[in-house]
Amino acid sequence: MKVSQFSSPRTGLFAGLVVLAGVASTVAAQQQHNPVPTRIKVENYGTASGTPDPGQGFQTRVDTNAIGESVVRVSVGWPGELAGLFLGRQAQALALPFNATLLVDPFTSVFGSFDRDGSFAVPLDLANPSLIGDLYFQGLNYLVPGPGKPAVVVFQLTQGLKLTVAPGNEQPQLAYGGPPLTATLIADQAAGGPVSFQLLNRIVVPGTDWDLRLQGVDERNGVTRVYLTLEAPNPNVGVLPVVETKRVRVDLTSPAERIEIHIQQVTRGLPSPPVFALAAVIETRF
Repeated sequence: MKVSQFSSPRTGLFAGLVVLAGVASTVAAQQQHNPVPTRIKVENYGTASGTPDPGQGFQTRVDTNAIGESVVRVSVGWPGELAGLFLGRQAQALALPFNATLLVDPFTSVFGSFDRDGSFAVPLDLANPSLIGDLYFQGLNYLVPGPGKPAVVVFQLTQGLKLTVAPGNEQPQLAYGGPPLTATLIADQAAGGPVSFQLLNRIVVPGTDWDLRLQGVDERNGVTRVYLTLEAPNPNVGVLPVVETKRVRVDLTSPAERIEIHIQQVTRGLPSPPVFALAAVIETRF
């Protein structure tokens, strides 16, 4: 078992993923933009373990509500104390002291501290093609006795979290020609109930004061259509030429086998025809 760690408690990146992301970014820059590079399945496995028994309150999950990039979040731990997140390509069941079971064969790990809300988050770019395959995560909560703390050593591990990162499907001829869209479908069954679907939409824009918003969702003839509006700033208003990423998450209860994303481009303060162009197609069976 080979594990690497960062010494700084404020570090929020996987060492292994930083390397992978750098390689993927270089390759992606040399290829034509793919609006659907990955599709994601999320599920739990195993049980939380350790001392004291963490029960169901201590967990690792994918959080797409985070500001900026999506994160893998460990919560709820002891505020200010050691937090950890293990990442591997394989699952295992290795018995550890304190009645804990390591459910990941880690190739890297991240250590830091829980914030005042008992949360520890690590960014993860779900659209990164270098992640394709199975990913396994498990969170750690550790502290030793002290004033205002439990009288025993706390060593707890969450239930395992499995992400199956599948390649995106082949795209038809697309009509959208605006700033590049990246769409990621997440089929999440981590809660143990029915599968919930989240569609993450990101558009890289060339400056400030752009806006991306959901216009509507409908289903016709076995196709779920998602309509987005991308609004450019008024040309008479000064903006900074700073590249930004605009994000919209769309929750879908039960999408059809085919999802189409249509984007309308408008300019603030100017008349624009209500034309939505096909920007991406996602197959929900994978």
